[in-house]
Amino acid sequence: MQAKKVSILIPLYNAEKYIEDTIKSALEQTYDNIEIIVVDDSSTDKSYEIAKKYESLNVIVVQQKNKGPGAARNTAFELSSGEYIQYLDADDLLDPTKIEKQMAIFSRLGDEIFVFGRLGIFYKSISNVRFHTAKYFKNYNDSIDFLADYWGYGGMIQIASCLIPRKTIMGIGKWNEELILNEDGEFISRLVKSSKKIIYLEESTIYYRKDNIYSLNSQRTRKHYKSLLASFDLYTQLVSNNLNNDKLVLALAKLYTRQIYNMYPKYEDLRFIAQKKLFELGFKGPLPEGHTYFAIAVYIMGAEKALKLREFIKSIKK
Repeated sequence: MQAKKVSILIPLYNAEKYIEDTIKSALEQTYDNIEIIVVDDSSTDKSYEIAKKYESLNVIVVQQKNKGPGAARNTAFELSSGEYIQYLDADDLLDPTKIEKQMAIFSRLGDEIFVFGRLGIFYKSISNVRFHTAKYFKNYNDSIDFLADYWGYGGMIQIASCLIPRKTIMGIGKWNEELILNEDGEFISRLVKSSKKIIYLEESTIYYRKDNIYSLNSQRTRKHYKSLLASFDLYTQLVSNNLNNDKLVLALAKLYTRQIYNMYPKYEDLRFIAQKKLFELGFKGPLPEGHTYFAIAVYIMGAEKALKLREFIKSIKK
C-alpha cells in the first residue's frame, strides 16, 4: 500500500539566492510520497525562472498576482492533493528526515494532534547553525496550556517545523490574507486550539535562514504594528470561552504590553488602542516586561515614566 501523500507548499517572492536550495531540500526528503507546489507571488527577480527549472510530475510551479505570503500559501493549498501539508518558506531548508519522522508520529498517535520540531537558525550556511530553545518546546495534553506559554513567552514557532493533516486545515480555515505580520502566529494558534495534544519532536529539524533582507520582521512600520495588534485581537476571539483562565489572560496582556513598549515613542494612537485592550482584559496598564532594569523601572515608576527614561538614556548614548 502506498504511503500517504505529503504536499510541500512554498510561497515564493524575490528569493532567487535561496529558492534552489529550498527546493532541493524538499526533493531530498527520505519520505518518498511527496509533491511540491511553488507559488510565485510576482517576484521581480529571477525566482520564478529558477523554480521553473525544477518543474516535473511532482513539482508544480505557478505564478500569481502579488497578494502576499498568506495568499500564496492559500493558492498552493488549493492546488495541492496531499493528505498532509508541509509549509516551507522560500529561503528555509528541511532536514532530509524531517517529514518521515513526523509522519511516523501521526501513524502512531492519529491526526488530532499538533506536531512541531526543532528549529535551527543559521546565517549564510547551515554549517553555522544554532538551535533555538524555548520553555514551551515540550509536549502538552491541553491546547490552552500551550497557548498560554506560547503567547506568554512571546514565542516563535516556524511554520515549516510543523506537519499538518489536511483535514485540520480544512477545519480551521485559510491563512488570514489581511495580516502582513504574525500571520503565521495567528494560523498556528488556530491549529493548536483545534488539537487535542501538542507534540514536540526534537528529532525532526528545519533550518530557518536569518540573512534574508526581505524579511518583514525587520520592517516594523505602522502597518506592521496594526497587523500585530489585529492578530492579538484574533487570539482573544479564538479563546473567548477560556478567558476565566488567569494564566491565559496574563499571556494576552503581555503580548499587548510588549508592543506598547516597542511602538514608543511613535504611533501614540496604536499604543492607546493596545492600552484599551489591556483595560478590557482587566489590567490598569502595561506590565513590567522586558529586560530586568527596564521591568524594575516600570514597576517603580510606571510605564510612561520608564519609557521616557529609556528614551533619554538612548539619546545620551548616541
